Amino acid sequence: EFVPCGNDHFSKKESHLNRFGLTVISSRLNEKNLMIITSLIADKHKEMPIYYKLHPSEFINYHNLKSYFKHNKNVEVITNEESMFQLIAKSEAVLAIASTAVYEALHNGVKAIILKRSNYTAHKNIFNLSNVYLINDIEDFDKAFQKPNSFESKNDPVFFKPFDKELFLESIS
Repeated sequence: EFVPCGNDHFSKKESHLNRFGLTVISSRLNEKNLMIITSLIADKHKEMPIYYKLHPSEFINYHNLKSYFKHNKNVEVITNEESMFQLIAKSEAVLAIASTAVYEALHNGVKAIILKRSNYTAHKNIFNLSNVYLINDIEDFDKAFQKPNSFESKNDPVFFKPFDKELFLESIS
């Protein structure tokens, strides 16, 4: 039997203030699509800090990705130097195709911009939520990124609840 008992690490919420950057959540499967659109965004929005967060399976490609983005001075390729929680704290939005980090972003009141490629429908259960934007190209990205954040802290979705020790102990007894 599966009993969700919560998770203190993921249940934390970060402040909504002073966010400006974009975190791109990469993955081995979707790396090429995300590299291309990230470079286009970086070229068009040179003032925007972009944090290109690698999935652990991509760490081996770190130097190749650094080289790919060398002309994009506003793109920082990140392995494990910063956690998703830290990146979300300084980001207005996350851009992904399919990643559980999308739920972390929404949990913290950050817009989730989903590129409609590959396995993006893995997130179809959240497509109708406010602050979730499906995009095809950079024009769609611009529209989504410029929209005001529609979350209010008291109404933010809760995807992660704090650890419930009593429920845990009850479930294993």
